[in-house]
Amino acid sequence: MVKRVDVLLLFFFLLSSASVNAQKTGGPTAPASSANAGLPDYLSGSVNILYRFRIDEDFYFLASEAGVYVWDSYAGVFPSKEFWAFSIESHLNGADNIAHIFRYDNETEAADPLAEAASRNIPVFADIYVSGDLATGMVTARYTFTDLFSSLHTLDKTFTEAIPTEDDLLLYYWLPVKTDLADFIKPILKPLFTLSAPAGATVSGFVNEALVIPESGSIRFALPLPGVYKWTMSHEKYVTRTGIFFADKDKNELALPTQKFYPSSFDIGVFQACFPELWYTRNFRNSGGFFSVGLQQQAFGFFPKNNEEPLKTSFTAAPLIMPGVAGGYRFKTQEPYIPKLYIQGVLQVRLNYTRIIKEDADWKSWWWRNFQQDWFDDFSPASLSLYIGYEWETPAFLKLFVEVGASMYFLRDGYKSSVSKGMNDKGFLQQVIGDIIYVELPCFRLGIKMNLPF
Repeated sequence: MVKRVDVLLLFFFLLSSASVNAQKTGGPTAPASSANAGLPDYLSGSVNILYRFRIDEDFYFLASEAGVYVWDSYAGVFPSKEFWAFSIESHLNGADNIAHIFRYDNETEAADPLAEAASRNIPVFADIYVSGDLATGMVTARYTFTDLFSSLHTLDKTFTEAIPTEDDLLLYYWLPVKTDLADFIKPILKPLFTLSAPAGATVSGFVNEALVIPESGSIRFALPLPGVYKWTMSHEKYVTRTGIFFADKDKNELALPTQKFYPSSFDIGVFQACFPELWYTRNFRNSGGFFSVGLQQQAFGFFPKNNEEPLKTSFTAAPLIMPGVAGGYRFKTQEPYIPKLYIQGVLQVRLNYTRIIKEDADWKSWWWRNFQQDWFDDFSPASLSLYIGYEWETPAFLKLFVEVGASMYFLRDGYKSSVSKGMNDKGFLQQVIGDIIYVELPCFRLGIKMNLPF
């Protein structure tokens, strides 16, 4: 009955050990958690082990011939070399934070096991050597652990036990080695860090390899703490973002900020808080740059009444249609508002020179009244503007923008341009006049960007 119980215990132990061994030594593996799917083993919070097992050949030969005796009674055959190695793997696989166990083969591997471990990116090498004395019936096991990341971090120990049977090897013999190995790798282990970002995003800067965020939207990996990490996140549906993260034991997780990327947009704005305008903007994915084409106009607008010179209408018009182009840069930031800087150039195509539509004027005829063949404004056929501003993200596909800058009208008579503009220095708007230039500041633009997915 006792033998039957021992046999059953041994059977279940071998079954469980084989299952663990299959998962950690290249056999069929359990499905990886979504958080660590696709990660190399050394990023999962565990370490790989390369071990070498050796036994004194003279002792092994004699012990194999003699067998194993317990209290002078024959207990069975001496375990084979392969069974010794199998029992080591069974115990080490049960140690905490072990990812995979790899055996070093003296006959097929490189001459230097440490070099072999380093070439395979395995951080820990375990060397186990067994010798014994049949006269005393004792076996001495010497085991050395080496941390390849730090040559100063080593462990060298021995223990002596009676010559073991196969049952002894499987059940308890290597428990000291297992315990010491678990303690040895604790300084090597790096705390697990949680990173959250859109599924499918590629994040670099935290570890050697780029990380791909799984469908769960977060990933856990080993990260040395404390540390300073400059990261980059790229995704086909989001603007490429970069940042610097200061990680410590109290900051072991990070949710990367995201900004939806829209390839283009229609910008509906108001120039000088008076004249409606329309622009089409094309955005560059990774650089933050953009290019716009559009149309400004002063042919129709809303102008507040002047108390000093009251008008009977708030409609104002200067017969100008101004097609133009613009190019600039949006500065990357973690905030919901995005600063930008750009240059805009427009042509001033003339319709006529009626500035204010008075009450007694026929507003239906001003488009063609006094029309002249000269297409461009006599006083300032073109202008160049410099703007700075902000864009505000909204939960929908819209952005709000406000900008301020200065416009320079050039190539004609600056003094006539000032007369044409009908402005003076009394108000908030200012002007700088030269022989061939006229500078107007500040200029205002505000409006809505309608983001487009194409």
